[in-house]
Amino acid sequence: LYAQLKNNFSGAVPSKLYQYLNSKRFIIYGGGCEAKKTLSNFSHNVVIPPCDVNKLVKTIKKARNVCNQELNFNNNLKIIKNNFIRESSVSKIITKWLKI
Repeated sequence: LYAQLKNNFSGAVPSKLYQYLNSKRFIIYGGGCEAKKTLSNFSHNVVIPPCDVNKLVKTIKKARNVCNQELNFNNNLKIIKNNFIRESSVSKIITKWLKI
């Protein structure tokens, strides 16, 4: 799966990335900064510069070889469940706020 944000949006992490990670698919992300930091916690993804068609083509070719193997996405799913479920995050914030 491929997602991209140009440099002028480098401070954002597209929610699509979490959906992609949850789909048990290899991800190629064109972008940097916050999303790159987030993806560094997960396996089976590659981050490339945005809008770099040549790098994207090379990365797709390499990814095809990796994707022919049996990949284990269980750790990715566990990280998402423990840290990135929106309802859980909101609940934690509300609970913390009410204790102040």
